[in-house]
Amino acid sequence: MLKNQLKCCMQKCLAKLSNHMAVRETNAFYQAVRELFNRSIAGQKFRIDVKVLESNKKNLPFFFPQVLLDKFIEGYGYFHSQLVSSVREGSENIDCVQLLLAVKLRCPELAEVALRRWAPVSRVDAERFFSR
Repeated sequence: MLKNQLKCCMQKCLAKLSNHMAVRETNAFYQAVRELFNRSIAGQKFRIDVKVLESNKKNLPFFFPQVLLDKFIEGYGYFHSQLVSSVREGSENIDCVQLLLAVKLRCPELAEVALRRWAPVSRVDAERFFSR
């Protein structure tokens, strides 16, 4: 009896999880933002894959028409190098907004759009962002 109840419960959980994780436009958007701008994920990748970067750009509608691909790759490459440097140095409070402000001097196309539209994907970052 207990085994059947657990099995039924697991099937319901799997169905809900599958529905939640289904590929949708919003999921692709948040995954792209997370992969590109979340310091915990993006900062661990020492090299960027241009094909993945192109795919992520397509999932971010505010970058897609405004920023040309070569400018996006150049700007993100510079942002990413600054992020990786900060992670290597062991900086505990890496602020992506500050990194984007620094990138703005060298690659204004990417930084301006990112700063205008970027919303941090973790709760702590979001709270800091909105409190500013």
